[in-house]
Amino acid sequence: MISRILELLTFFTISLLFLPRIEAVTKCVRAHGQVHCATDVFRHEKVKISLYDHDSLPWESDDLMGRTYSDDEGRFMVEGCGDDFGPWNEPDPYIVVEHRCPLQGHTVAITRRKTIAEVWKTFMPQETNVGVIRLDLNQDG
Repeated sequence: MISRILELLTFFTISLLFLPRIEAVTKCVRAHGQVHCATDVFRHEKVKISLYDHDSLPWESDDLMGRTYSDDEGRFMVEGCGDDFGPWNEPDPYIVVEHRCPLQGHTVAITRRKTIAEVWKTFMPQETNVGVIRLDLNQDG
């Protein structure tokens, strides 16, 4: 019995040596910009900004790369790294802004909303400027 177990362990160990190496590409992103709430000028400070890597495979969920909060003027800088399997597969970054800015034509936002902003695939040491993200427009995710 023990010799059979040793044979199986030896077989699996040798098999692992011949499997192709699985590689993952790790790239880092630094994005800066500003969030703006035209319907309530006090709603763009201390807004949560999250940087994600979009994973398109159905069994994967998007990976959090980094998180920050906007300053009192709505400015932010977020950075983080993501990795995807395969040497051809670079991270696909995007930003999710969680806020309570009212939509245009409204004066109150009862619930917390999410606004999604695209991020160019520009990897560090370069930075990406996402510009001004309008929170009062209906760009919810």
